[in-house]
Amino acid sequence: MRKLVTFLLILLFATSAFGQSSVWFNGSFDDAKKKAENEGKLLLINFYSDG
Repeated sequence: MRKLVTFLLILLFATSAFGQSSVWFNGSFDDAKKKAENEGKLLLINFYSDG
């Protein structure tokens, strides 16, 4: 049991070490669409409101 827990902890840390970090884009919506199309990626839009 102890070996299994140790293995799972090592696996958890190894996968988080190689994880991809978030990259924020500061620009217009049209520029973001063009960049996503050129790179063949999806576009995530985050809306936030306080009020």
